[in-house]
Amino acid sequence: MVKSQISMPDARAWLAGLSRRGWAWEFLRRSPEYRRAFECRDEGDSSPAKWGLLGFEDPDVDALHADVFWRIEDCAEVLPMALNRDVNLSTGVTLNLEGLSCRVSFLKYEMTSRTDILFCESGRFLQIAILGNGDLSGANLVVPALDGPNSIMARTASLRRLNDLLFNKHMRHVLYPPESRAPRLTNVLFALDGWLAHKPQREIAATMFGNARVEREWNDPRENLRDRVRRAIGYGQALMNGDYRRFLRLTFARRIAAMQGTPRG
Repeated sequence: MVKSQISMPDARAWLAGLSRRGWAWEFLRRSPEYRRAFECRDEGDSSPAKWGLLGFEDPDVDALHADVFWRIEDCAEVLPMALNRDVNLSTGVTLNLEGLSCRVSFLKYEMTSRTDILFCESGRFLQIAILGNGDLSGANLVVPALDGPNSIMARTASLRRLNDLLFNKHMRHVLYPPESRAPRLTNVLFALDGWLAHKPQREIAATMFGNARVEREWNDPRENLRDRVRRAIGYGQALMNGDYRRFLRLTFARRIAAMQGTPRG
């Protein structure tokens, strides 16, 4: 059995609420090539940058519990920031991480002055990349005024999310819309897991659609159910082998960035 297989009885429920960055990790962590690279990470034969990552994360850990730091070059939502030391430019609002209900993880670069902070809550993610040496507790931060046209909206949305998080102390789901194709992608994961475990396609179909439907339709001469299983396996293979990056592209950014006010709740 492949270690990455979904075994939780409520898998469909938590996958339904997973944001796009979570889906990217769910498909990447199933890659045999990535899993081999993770096992050999101390030998230095492969860089996490190949996968769009800042550092290797354990592929046996699902998206609800993994701390996945994406490269800013690969994930438009990563928010670049810098420590502001000019008191004359201070807004009076500082980075206060006390009382947050979400998980907070740090990734510090030993050879540079950059620190990435990852906020995670129930399949929602926010990552900021802070440049500058100094104590981050109570720090005043600034963001670049200029950015690439393909990134500005996504990073404006991330800034909106960060301010909302610091105000409300949790990552409100309204700012992290789940993937609308979650039901289909869940079946694709089931199909991919079955294929990785070398299961017969009929058994994979039963996992996807239930035993009763398979009993009724598996031998239908039109082969609709068989075709759906084959297409799901092929789609899962493509996502696992690199197309997971599509989940790191701009989505919902304009709507999130345009939201008004900072309501509680």
